[in-house]
Amino acid sequence: MRSIRALPGCTRYLGHMRWCMAGHEGALDTLLARLEDTSWPEPPEGFESVTPPRPMRMVLKGPLDGARGHAPVIVKWSRPDTLADHVSRTVRGGKGVREGKVLRALKAAGVRVPEVVAYTDEGEDVVVTTFLDGLEGLPPADDASAALIEDVAVLVALAHAAGLRHDDLHAGNVALSAGVPLLVDLGSARMGKPIQPAERAKVLAALAHGLLGDARRTQKLRALIAYMRQVEGGDGRAPARELAGAIEEDLRLLRRRFRRGRDRRATRSGKHFDVFATETGVTGIRNLDTTDLGWIERAEAWLRDPPPEATALKAAGRVMRTGDVVVKHYDGVATGRLPRPLRAFRMAYALRVRGIPAPTPHLAVAEDDGAGIVATAFIDA
Repeated sequence: MRSIRALPGCTRYLGHMRWCMAGHEGALDTLLARLEDTSWPEPPEGFESVTPPRPMRMVLKGPLDGARGHAPVIVKWSRPDTLADHVSRTVRGGKGVREGKVLRALKAAGVRVPEVVAYTDEGEDVVVTTFLDGLEGLPPADDASAALIEDVAVLVALAHAAGLRHDDLHAGNVALSAGVPLLVDLGSARMGKPIQPAERAKVLAALAHGLLGDARRTQKLRALIAYMRQVEGGDGRAPARELAGAIEEDLRLLRRRFRRGRDRRATRSGKHFDVFATETGVTGIRNLDTTDLGWIERAEAWLRDPPPEATALKAAGRVMRTGDVVVKHYDGVATGRLPRPLRAFRMAYALRVRGIPAPTPHLAVAEDDGAGIVATAFIDA
């Protein structure tokens, strides 16, 4: 156990260990010990993964035992995966510390974010926040109400005024709690100076790209008016109209660069997909971020036996349908070549990135010899 020196209020410990909510002192030590005794990526007993695990991070839900009893919490558990991660952790502190500081600063400024319980990078790199039940994702911008669009714009304006710097703020970083938006998943954010007028168009273009997508012009203008009303007062209409042209120009440039960049990433292996290594001979699994954890077990089972109650779509059972999923089997390839299941997955994803209709790729698995399967959505065509 680590030696702890308690101070009144928000208690600071050795190094980068900090409690932000009284009543759980000592519980973090217990949690850290359980994480240290757990082989990655298996969560410790009593905790469960809430997102597919990645080589550099796991998100867990479980109880934190303290003076307040069993408090349900979310634990973001990070590990350095690359040389850059190791250098950044040494120079800037761990990801848990950085996100914990951002969340605390935003909370103090009145921005709606999950409440931080604790964070540390002593040994294990974690940030612990309160669990908010019933969180929902943002609806597509075209389906969002005018009130919700304005609420999100005001939330972002408050965060910018507090000094939030986030290079990839998109719809996945905003959630709804009882219909009220709040910022979540700020692991790549940092705090700095408030957004300055000279950089406002560029920052808002990136926001429009990440949060509004292909929303109608009227919806984008409504969000911009609400943002400018919050940062400059008044009705916000005049400054919004002055900025609208510059934002649209930056947005067009951003989309061209973004699409080309995604195209390149989608056609080569690595960072665009989650990769899982298992102990069952599966040497590579690629799946979309939205794929649930159950896909891993299904893929391993389908490598051994055909899906139960599957219907053959081609002779010899090479292509099978089970429910809304099509599973295609591939033979092995020569040594040194990328397995065909992974190539098929990447190509299907690249087509969809380019806006070309193609079945949604769910998952691809390749074994040691390159043989494997690819699972895509079934299309009745």
